[in-house]
Amino acid sequence: MGAGRRTFNEAQNGFNDSLRGRADKSVGRLLSAIGFSANGATLTGFMLCMGAAVIWSFQTRAPGLFWWALPVFLLGALFDLFDGSVARVRNTKTLFGEQLDTACDKVVEATAVAALVWVITGSVAAVLAVAATAGSIMVSYMRTRAEKLGLNGKVGFGDRLVRLVAVGICVLIGHWYGGFVPALGVLNALAWPTAVWRLLSIRKQLLAQGTP
Repeated sequence: MGAGRRTFNEAQNGFNDSLRGRADKSVGRLLSAIGFSANGATLTGFMLCMGAAVIWSFQTRAPGLFWWALPVFLLGALFDLFDGSVARVRNTKTLFGEQLDTACDKVVEATAVAALVWVITGSVAAVLAVAATAGSIMVSYMRTRAEKLGLNGKVGFGDRLVRLVAVGICVLIGHWYGGFVPALGVLNALAWPTAVWRLLSIRKQLLAQGTP
């Protein structure tokens, strides 16, 4: 009976893998035929998901916007799910494409959480706090991704020490003048440009090595 169950499970897994493989190839070929590159599919999915999060954040004023945001998000998720399929169909899988894909995934997740926080609290400070936390994480994340590839990941002006000093100064000023929100703004202004800088630096260094 145990052997029979294993045989059934193996057959079922084989069928599921085959089905996913056919769907993977079909959607990849379709997107490729339309003209999407792998990175183009990644960025399209990124922008659609970001747009959906922004649309949803306004649902407190117009609850019906949720039903507009949902299909936009699902379409973006479809692009994000099959960008690798496009790369395989076109045989254009690259190291930078992998970094771009993972970075976009992280940013979309953070944006979705920020939109949720806004819908629940309506607080600009809370949204800035979520964004600042995500930005700081992305700075370290992009450095780690670069160093795993043997690249220099310590680029940009908003490293940890600079962010801590800047925020500390802003907190002191906020303590004297009764406002801490500017500290969150400064942290975002330092973290996000640095994260993007590090992503672009990865691309530049890979191209310099002759690795796309």
